[in-house]
Amino acid sequence: MQDIHLRVCSIFLAGLIMALLSLLARPVLAHGEDRMLQQANIATGAFRLTVWTSPARLRTGELHVETSVLDRDGTPDETYVVQVSLTPVDRPGPVLAALSVPVAGAEAGLREAAFTVAEPGRYRVETTLFDETGMAGQAAFEVEITPVPHFVQVGIYLLLGVSILAGVWMLWNGVDVWFGRAQMAAN
Repeated sequence: MQDIHLRVCSIFLAGLIMALLSLLARPVLAHGEDRMLQQANIATGAFRLTVWTSPARLRTGELHVETSVLDRDGTPDETYVVQVSLTPVDRPGPVLAALSVPVAGAEAGLREAAFTVAEPGRYRVETTLFDETGMAGQAAFEVEITPVPHFVQVGIYLLLGVSILAGVWMLWNGVDVWFGRAQMAAN
C-alpha cells in the first residue's frame, strides 16, 4: 500500500511542476517569418509607410496586416494611428476595418491589424494614417485570398483524432505502469 501512495505523490508532483511551468508560457509571434511584403517605403504625406500581410499565402480565416511608419528622419513614429480596411473587389460584401495596434515584443513602430475573412476572392487593402492634425496619408493595394482546400482541413482533423487516441492510449498504459496493475495481474 505504501508503494501506491508514493506513486500517487509522484504523479501529483509531476502535474504540479507541469502546471507551474505552463505559467511561464507566453504566446509566440506566429507571423514573424511567414509574411509577405506588399509595399515598402511608400510616401504617405510626411511619413514613409511599409506594409506586410501575413501569413505569406493568404487563405480564408485569420489574416494580419502589419504596418511600419517612419517619419522624415527615418525613425519609427509612435504618434500616428493607422486604420486598415479590407474591401471585396470582385463581389459585394461588407468592408472589414480595424485599427493597427502595437505588436508586443516586436521592433519599435510595428503595428498590426487582425481580420477574420470568411469569403475567398480579391480584396482591396487600404491603410490610412492619422496624426495629430487629421488624415496624414493613404496607401492601397489588392490581394487574393484563397480558400483552404478540403483535404487539408480533413487531414488536420484526422491528425487531431489520431493524437487524441494516442494520448488516451498513453494515459491508459501510464496508469497501468504507475499503479502496477500489470504487476498485480502477473502475480
